[in-house]
Amino acid sequence: MVGRLTQIINPNTPEAKYIVSFKHYGKYVVGLDKDLAPTDVEEGMRVGCQDPNEIGSKISIMLPLPPRIDPSVTMMTVEEKPDVTYNDIGGCKEQIEKIREVVEMPMLHPERFV
Repeated sequence: MVGRLTQIINPNTPEAKYIVSFKHYGKYVVGLDKDLAPTDVEEGMRVGCQDPNEIGSKISIMLPLPPRIDPSVTMMTVEEKPDVTYNDIGGCKEQIEKIREVVEMPMLHPERFV
């Protein structure tokens, strides 16, 4: 199960406990798995725990997880910078001038557009 570590109780002590919030189950006070160090987790991060519905199991944080990233954001990242210049585009002088005026100028000289 994936939850969010909302609070650390008694941090930096052997009695440290962790409050993990699960979206559909609520909040639980849990411990750390034996393979995890207290420095591996911090407040606000996503963590992976075993299912709290397993009978006889004690809930503990099994592994820290990376932050959740919106898939639409990852689609907009530039993987390769194109090596095309305006000189590679022929016959569009007016359109290139408009693009430079509307797109490039505000980015290169924002003080002119305050």
